[in-house]
Amino acid sequence: MTTTEAIDAYFFEKAASKADLIKGLLAQRGDLPAAQPYYRAFEAIGARAADEALLALRSVLAGHSADDERVKALRAAVAAGDRASYLRVLGPPFPLGDLHDALDEDADGHAEIDALHGELAKERPSSEAIVAKVERLRSLPQLRSLIANWWDDPRTQLFLQELNAAGL
Repeated sequence: MTTTEAIDAYFFEKAASKADLIKGLLAQRGDLPAAQPYYRAFEAIGARAADEALLALRSVLAGHSADDERVKALRAAVAAGDRASYLRVLGPPFPLGDLHDALDEDADGHAEIDALHGELAKERPSSEAIVAKVERLRSLPQLRSLIANWWDDPRTQLFLQELNAAGL
Protein backbone atom coordinates (compact mmCIF):
# COMPACT_ATOMS: atom_id res chain seq x y z
CA MET A 1 0.00 0.00 0.00
CA THR A 2 1.38 3.42 -0.93
CA THR A 3 1.66 6.28 1.53
CA THR A 4 -1.34 8.06 0.03
CA GLU A 5 -3.41 4.86 0.01
CA ALA A 6 -2.53 4.26 3.66
CA ILE A 7 -3.60 7.77 4.69
CA ASP A 8 -6.82 7.48 2.69
CA ALA A 9 -7.57 4.05 4.19
CA TYR A 10 -7.02 5.43 7.70
CA PHE A 11 -9.63 8.12 7.14
CA PHE A 12 -12.19 6.23 5.06
CA GLU A 13 -11.80 2.57 5.91
CA LYS A 14 -10.47 2.80 9.46
CA ALA A 15 -7.93 0.27 8.20
CA ALA A 16 -5.29 0.88 10.87
CA SER A 17 -4.71 2.70 14.10
CA LYS A 18 -3.03 6.08 13.90
CA ALA A 19 0.05 4.60 15.60
CA ASP A 20 0.28 1.86 12.95
CA LEU A 21 -0.32 4.36 10.15
CA ILE A 22 2.45 6.66 11.36
CA LYS A 23 4.82 3.74 11.85
CA GLY A 24 4.13 2.69 8.25
CA LEU A 25 4.53 6.24 6.92
CA LEU A 26 7.91 6.54 8.59
CA ALA A 27 9.01 3.14 7.28
CA GLN A 28 8.27 4.11 3.67
CA ARG A 29 8.87 7.86 3.76
CA GLY A 30 9.60 9.42 0.41
CA ASP A 31 12.16 12.03 -0.59
CA LEU A 32 9.75 14.88 -1.32
CA PRO A 33 11.31 17.89 0.44
CA ALA A 34 7.94 19.45 1.34
CA ALA A 35 6.96 16.27 3.21
CA GLN A 36 10.06 16.03 5.40
CA PRO A 37 8.84 18.36 8.19
CA TYR A 38 5.77 16.16 8.61
CA TYR A 39 7.86 13.01 8.84
CA ARG A 40 10.11 14.64 11.43
CA ALA A 41 7.08 15.73 13.44
CA PHE A 42 5.64 12.21 13.28
CA GLU A 43 8.97 10.84 14.51
CA ALA A 44 8.88 13.25 17.43
CA ILE A 45 5.27 12.89 18.58
CA GLY A 46 3.97 9.72 16.95
CA ALA A 47 0.27 8.97 17.32
CA ARG A 48 -0.30 12.20 19.26
CA ALA A 49 -0.10 14.00 15.91
CA ALA A 50 -3.35 15.67 14.94
CA ASP A 51 -5.31 14.21 12.06
CA GLU A 52 -4.88 17.60 10.40
CA ALA A 53 -1.15 16.89 10.16
CA LEU A 54 -1.95 13.71 8.24
CA LEU A 55 -4.31 15.64 5.96
CA ALA A 56 -1.66 18.31 5.42
CA LEU A 57 0.88 15.63 4.50
CA ARG A 58 -1.65 14.07 2.12
CA SER A 59 -2.12 17.46 0.46
CA VAL A 60 1.63 17.92 0.06
CA LEU A 61 2.00 14.41 -1.37
CA ALA A 62 -0.68 15.28 -3.96
CA GLY A 63 1.41 18.24 -5.10
CA HIS A 64 -0.53 20.96 -3.30
CA SER A 65 0.25 23.30 -0.46
CA ALA A 66 -0.98 22.40 2.99
CA ASP A 67 -2.81 25.69 3.46
CA ASP A 68 -5.56 25.98 6.04
CA GLU A 69 -8.42 26.13 3.54
CA ARG A 70 -7.34 22.93 1.81
CA VAL A 71 -6.89 21.08 5.12
CA LYS A 72 -10.32 22.29 6.29
CA ALA A 73 -11.88 21.08 3.03
CA LEU A 74 -10.21 17.69 3.44
CA ARG A 75 -11.37 17.49 7.06
CA ALA A 76 -14.95 18.31 6.01
CA ALA A 77 -14.88 15.63 3.30
CA VAL A 78 -13.56 13.06 5.78
CA ALA A 79 -16.19 14.05 8.38
CA ALA A 80 -18.91 13.61 5.75
CA GLY A 81 -17.43 10.31 4.55
CA ASP A 82 -17.28 11.87 1.08
CA ARG A 83 -14.30 10.30 -0.64
CA ALA A 84 -15.10 11.87 -4.02
CA SER A 85 -14.98 15.39 -2.53
CA TYR A 86 -11.77 14.47 -0.73
CA LEU A 87 -10.20 13.37 -4.01
CA ARG A 88 -11.42 16.51 -5.79
CA VAL A 89 -9.69 18.68 -3.17
CA LEU A 90 -6.51 16.71 -3.83
CA GLY A 91 -6.94 16.71 -7.60
CA PRO A 92 -5.44 19.11 -10.09
CA PRO A 93 -6.92 22.53 -10.72
CA PHE A 94 -9.06 22.42 -13.86
CA PRO A 95 -8.20 25.19 -16.38
CA LEU A 96 -11.84 26.09 -17.05
CA GLY A 97 -11.27 29.76 -17.88
CA ASP A 98 -8.19 29.10 -20.01
CA LEU A 99 -10.03 26.47 -22.04
CA HIS A 100 -13.00 28.75 -22.71
CA ASP A 101 -10.66 31.66 -23.53
CA ALA A 102 -8.83 29.53 -26.12
CA LEU A 103 -12.03 29.08 -28.15
CA ASP A 104 -13.87 31.67 -30.18
CA GLU A 105 -17.17 32.61 -28.57
CA ASP A 106 -19.24 30.70 -31.13
CA ALA A 107 -16.85 27.74 -31.51
CA ASP A 108 -17.76 24.15 -30.82
CA GLY A 109 -16.34 22.89 -27.57
CA HIS A 110 -17.71 25.25 -24.92
CA ALA A 111 -20.46 22.82 -23.92
CA GLU A 112 -17.96 19.95 -23.79
CA ILE A 113 -15.62 21.97 -21.55
CA ASP A 114 -18.54 22.63 -19.21
CA ALA A 115 -19.56 18.97 -19.35
CA LEU A 116 -16.05 17.87 -18.32
CA HIS A 117 -15.99 20.46 -15.54
CA GLY A 118 -19.41 19.23 -14.41
CA GLU A 119 -18.26 15.61 -14.40
CA LEU A 120 -15.23 16.50 -12.28
CA ALA A 121 -17.51 18.29 -9.80
CA LYS A 122 -19.98 15.41 -9.42
CA GLU A 123 -20.32 13.63 -6.12
CA ARG A 124 -19.35 10.40 -7.89
CA PRO A 125 -17.37 11.34 -11.02
CA SER A 126 -16.93 8.65 -13.66
CA SER A 127 -13.37 8.11 -14.82
CA GLU A 128 -14.73 6.65 -18.07
CA ALA A 129 -16.81 9.77 -18.73
CA ILE A 130 -13.82 11.98 -17.91
CA VAL A 131 -11.61 10.09 -20.37
CA ALA A 132 -14.25 10.29 -23.12
CA LYS A 133 -14.73 14.04 -22.65
CA VAL A 134 -10.97 14.66 -22.62
CA GLU A 135 -10.60 12.74 -25.89
CA ARG A 136 -13.29 14.89 -27.51
CA LEU A 137 -11.61 18.08 -26.29
CA ARG A 138 -8.22 16.88 -27.51
CA SER A 139 -9.67 16.68 -31.01
CA LEU A 140 -10.10 20.48 -31.06
CA PRO A 141 -6.83 22.04 -32.27
CA GLN A 142 -7.27 25.20 -30.16
CA LEU A 143 -7.51 23.12 -26.97
CA ARG A 144 -5.07 20.32 -27.72
CA SER A 145 -2.08 21.68 -25.78
CA LEU A 146 -4.10 23.09 -22.86
CA ILE A 147 -6.03 19.89 -22.30
CA ALA A 148 -2.88 17.79 -22.82
CA ASN A 149 -0.99 19.80 -20.19
CA TRP A 150 -3.82 19.34 -17.69
CA TRP A 151 -4.31 15.67 -18.58
CA ASP A 152 -0.60 14.84 -18.43
CA ASP A 153 -0.15 16.57 -15.07
CA PRO A 154 0.81 13.85 -12.56
CA ARG A 155 -1.90 15.19 -10.21
CA THR A 156 -4.57 14.55 -12.85
CA GLN A 157 -3.33 11.03 -13.40
CA LEU A 158 -3.15 10.40 -9.65
CA PHE A 159 -6.70 11.73 -9.27
CA LEU A 160 -7.95 9.27 -11.91
CA GLN A 161 -6.03 6.38 -10.36
CA GLU A 162 -7.54 7.21 -6.99
CA LEU A 163 -11.05 7.45 -8.46
CA ASN A 164 -10.59 4.00 -9.95
CA ALA A 165 -9.08 2.58 -6.76
CA ALA A 166 -11.96 3.98 -4.71
CA GLY A 167 -14.46 2.43 -7.10
CA LEU A 168 -15.81 5.82 -8.16
